[in-house]
Amino acid sequence: MTCVGDLGLISIAGREMVVNQQLHAFLCSRKMNNNFLMFNLSFQKDYMLKMASSTTVPYMNKTVCNNIPILLPPIDKQEAFSKIVERNWQSSDRVKRSLTVIQELTGSLTQRAFRGEL
Repeated sequence: MTCVGDLGLISIAGREMVVNQQLHAFLCSRKMNNNFLMFNLSFQKDYMLKMASSTTVPYMNKTVCNNIPILLPPIDKQEAFSKIVERNWQSSDRVKRSLTVIQELTGSLTQRAFRGEL
């Protein structure tokens, strides 16, 4: 999660990585689903801005990052939420791929039409 400048940009690392002072990493225990934590934190931007110190850009130190309030429902509820989110991501990816194909076909048809091939 970004903790300098544009606070609260959040992603799940797909592999081991090294972070610097501009990022904060959260490692989930067995009681926390990583997708659930990511979405939970993404709704705390107002809190982050309120708690950040600021000179020229907002900054959250490690203590502030570690104290962002989050919901902690039972793990089975978090996992159910995560499954719904993953299905939505998959559907969104399919729609984006379909849109790309439609745009490519439209471009091709347009070029053929202007060349008088239709």
